[in-house]
Amino acid sequence: MRALITGGAGFIGSHLAGKLLSSGWEVSVIDDLSTGSMKNIHHLKREPGFQYVIESVMNRPLLAELVDDCDIVFHLAAAVGVRAAACPTAAELRVGDLWRGWLDAHSNA
Repeated sequence: MRALITGGAGFIGSHLAGKLLSSGWEVSVIDDLSTGSMKNIHHLKREPGFQYVIESVMNRPLLAELVDDCDIVFHLAAAVGVRAAACPTAAELRVGDLWRGWLDAHSNA
């Protein structure tokens, strides 16, 4: 099984990646490092079955390729903190719209 974790260089995403890898999964991570950190996934880089991409989930062609290559998506890319969540930027709103559109398009697939 292959999992994609958006926001995978964050605290929760990196721990999820480690758990999945130790359970025999292959894991792909996409993170733009706006709040995540390479320090969180550095120890995973040498694990077989792990790959990471430093890029925004707003890169639709790349995201489509990553999604097509996996069995499950853990969408953890998000604004961090109360202030960021209470006052989302236009880019953060577009991320939500992107995922809603993808889910709508693939709900009958």
